[in-house]
Amino acid sequence: MKPIKVQVRFKDLDVYGHVNESIYYQYMLQARWELLKNEFDKELLKTLLIVVAHSECTYKQPITTEDFVYISVGLGDIGKKSFTLVYNIFNADKLYAVGKTTLVCFDAKTNKTIEIPNWLKEKLQELGNE
Repeated sequence: MKPIKVQVRFKDLDVYGHVNESIYYQYMLQARWELLKNEFDKELLKTLLIVVAHSECTYKQPITTEDFVYISVGLGDIGKKSFTLVYNIFNADKLYAVGKTTLVCFDAKTNKTIEIPNWLKEKLQELGNE
């Protein structure tokens, strides 16, 4: 997936003029949403729940209002029922943060995790590893 551009907004800032640490997770969510919406079969995604089981972010340097940022998404690990997406928040000369989310396939009817469908595994592997 081509990296997405994120507009830094005034409401993203903390009292120091830096993007608040919680906003980085919103940026990763936006990139994940773009990935799911644009790269995967929308009809199949309506029948499959993909839920976040874990998320983390390592902050490298602060983002300010003068900065513009891009977010790339790649595949980390892929297991039987879960997979990890890796995010880089960057611009041309700076890496601001690296994040990860572990996502689990879930059946809402049985209220249980399920194995990753083959079609989804194939699409994830097309992303490439970060």
